[in-house]
Amino acid sequence: MYKTKYLYAKRLLNITIIVGVLEILLSFGGAIWKNYSVDRPINDIYSIIEKNMGNGSNPITDTMKNNLKDKVDKSFAIDYVTLQIFDKNNKYINTDKNLKYDYNYTPRMNIDEFGNSRPKILLKIVAYAQNSKEIEIKGSNKGILVSTETRDISFIIFQIVPILLLIYWVLFAIWASINSVNNKRSIIWIFVFILLNVVGYLIYYLDGRSLINKID
Repeated sequence: MYKTKYLYAKRLLNITIIVGVLEILLSFGGAIWKNYSVDRPINDIYSIIEKNMGNGSNPITDTMKNNLKDKVDKSFAIDYVTLQIFDKNNKYINTDKNLKYDYNYTPRMNIDEFGNSRPKILLKIVAYAQNSKEIEIKGSNKGILVSTETRDISFIIFQIVPILLLIYWVLFAIWASINSVNNKRSIIWIFVFILLNVVGYLIYYLDGRSLINKID
């Protein structure tokens, strides 16, 4: 019976450790993904515009367009980039109703998607976010409104993490409780494990060592 209890507790602990490690890896993985695949490409878009900007009469250069196109093509997270020129009174220079943007590149989207109509299944997996920034055109009273849309899967990762944390917390509390019952310790420790988890088990372990020392 003791051997059976030991093997059961050991397997439970192994599962608990696996769940805990997976939860930690997903937490770091989601943060790293968001930084490198979402935040950095957006900042790179702004940097390309600032470095390759022309003068007030022709701010959107061919070099800028080519570099923006290359950046969007290589980025999984960026769906589109659009540019609108405006003056200091926040009036857009382009008054053609049929041409909303002075420049737009939307390789992964159709007209419906550009109007923010997405398949419901896709919306459950991917989070879409619109980003915008006004960049001044040096030497003029004009500026460029840069708009981008990003697709981000890190949000679903961060939804899974709390679930894994809860599973880990419960499994560890069960394992620690089995351990304390097998060692004929007070039932109060079960509530300590539920509330404090690893910290509670550390207190339990130190208290056990103290008790052993007293008996010795």
